[in-house]
Amino acid sequence: MVLPYFGGGAAFAALAVGAAATMPALAAKTVIGYAGCTLTALMFYGPLASINTVLRDRSAASLPLAFTLASTANCTLWTSYGALVIHDPFVFGPNGVGLCFSFVQLGLIARFGTAAATPSADVASSKADAGPIAGPKADETAAKEKE
Repeated sequence: MVLPYFGGGAAFAALAVGAAATMPALAAKTVIGYAGCTLTALMFYGPLASINTVLRDRSAASLPLAFTLASTANCTLWTSYGALVIHDPFVFGPNGVGLCFSFVQLGLIARFGTAAATPSADVASSKADAGPIAGPKADETAAKEKE
């Protein structure tokens, strides 16, 4: 559903306009800067929302490799520029956080791979023993057949 994204965008726009209209310039810049930093960090965290799936399935197929590589390169460059050239925490802060998230994603991809996980041998053999129909009815049918 797209509606929550519009709501979040509208809330950020209202915050920015409200801060700019009601606060002194320096305070408004600071509030808008922190809000932007927070949104930037959350954007880089986005793919990690599927971390439970990755750990459960032992497959990083739900993590986008191309986006992760692009994020790593982007965050490396902006973090370096912000820290080493312009010394601006509003640049190197959220990009440094994003770089950490990218490294976590790369680690998960390196550990589990991007191919879809296949069922383990134990699960496959238990399904084969249950017959073509699995579930409570299949268990009752198998018990009757053994008698």
